[in-house]
Amino acid sequence: MKSYLYKMECLTNLHVGSGDINFSIVDNEVEKDPTTGYPTINATGIKGAIRDYCSANGLNCINKVFGDKGDKETMNAGDFKFFAARFLYRVMRTSGSLPSVAVTTEAAVNDLLSTAGAFGCNPFGALQIKAPAFNGNNFVVNTDKIDTVEGVPTGKYDSEAVRKVLGLDTFGMARSFDNYDLPVIARNKINEKTKTSENLWYEEYVPHGSAFYLIVLTPDSYDKETMLQVIPNSSIIQFGGNASVGYGYCRMSLIGEGEC
Repeated sequence: MKSYLYKMECLTNLHVGSGDINFSIVDNEVEKDPTTGYPTINATGIKGAIRDYCSANGLNCINKVFGDKGDKETMNAGDFKFFAARFLYRVMRTSGSLPSVAVTTEAAVNDLLSTAGAFGCNPFGALQIKAPAFNGNNFVVNTDKIDTVEGVPTGKYDSEAVRKVLGLDTFGMARSFDNYDLPVIARNKINEKTKTSENLWYEEYVPHGSAFYLIVLTPDSYDKETMLQVIPNSSIIQFGGNASVGYGYCRMSLIGEGEC
């Protein structure tokens, strides 16, 4: 099969709900990878959003690519295999001359390299990521323009390999995100008759400027041109909920291809 690696950059805030019942102060939490605890978008959500995008743009082979939506006897799964979108980096607040910075972890960078390598679409070759020396800090950054991340003093660390993987000139790395939750916003519903606010709830989101990566597999009979019809380079696709208030719009960039 052919394999394709996409970077998904969040142009707006993103909320893909976990669907779980929880008893915390946050009513609607973002879906998390059960192994890493990082934000994720499940494969069915990815497939559904891209199918809607292709349908809206008149792709003529939707059922063959994505599968039929008929009954169990006639439906098929579709020729393309869509993986879950995995975390690459998230934007965090800073002090200094920059208001924010994209922060990743050594584990997230190595996860992209190993997963893309396993499926034959790693565009970075045999990059070696040198582990940061945190020296008691939870964050390190590769610029002198940042003094703190989320109010915490930072150390210094730079890596050409990390810059290549992230596609960024400026970045930070975290030892752990354990004590740094995603942002939360209070939302409510306006009663159209009384014009009063009701049903206040709290919703977690992935901030704009963050990024995920996505792998898609296709049969050998499909060429790259067909892949770029399904997910065009620099296309903007909406994922998750709250589309009416501008959430979930991501720029898709093809950064690797190969065979597995």
